[in-house]
Amino acid sequence: MVGLAELALVFLKVGALGFGGPFALLALIEKEVVSRRGWLTPEEFAQSAAIGSLTPGPIFFAAAVNIGYRLRSLAGAGVAAAASLLPAFAAAVALAVVYFQVKSLPAIGGAAHGLKAAVAGLLFTVALRTGRSLVRDWAGAILAVASFTFLEFFKLNPAWVMIIAGLASLLLYQRPVRANPEPGPHGKSGIRGESREGL
Repeated sequence: MVGLAELALVFLKVGALGFGGPFALLALIEKEVVSRRGWLTPEEFAQSAAIGSLTPGPIFFAAAVNIGYRLRSLAGAGVAAAASLLPAFAAAVALAVVYFQVKSLPAIGGAAHGLKAAVAGLLFTVALRTGRSLVRDWAGAILAVASFTFLEFFKLNPAWVMIIAGLASLLLYQRPVRANPEPGPHGKSGIRGESREGL
């Protein structure tokens, strides 16, 4: 079982190093809880991220709460929530004071551009890794491409994309129900009934 202290340290680390917005934080969470520690499978992480996209607020925060709950129930959810937000709160207050003092310096602008480029690479890496583990057939590929198209070109709300994808998957992955064999003379399958009669 994952300890609460270890869970807190992981999300403190994510909150302290997660530059570039909510999706960058989501990428760091994936690296810590899936790739590095194996607390969740890629499928379980994708479910937590999907739930995060359906709730108000930053996607990484809702995903962190869901992951904490998966690992340690309500206590884990509370620890993950507090630990993921505390570094950002402290850093935001400190940087707000410093930034307005030095924002006109050329070096600050150059560093910001470099961080943005690094974040783009980080997001591409986690998208590629997650995509390889989750998209395993033509139906999954269609859903992935369609979701990207609706999000990027039609600017559809992510919550609606997740709902539509869920409904579409019900049709694409629906399996026919096998009919039960007719009961034999003893209330079971006909084959067993015949074998017993022969004895």
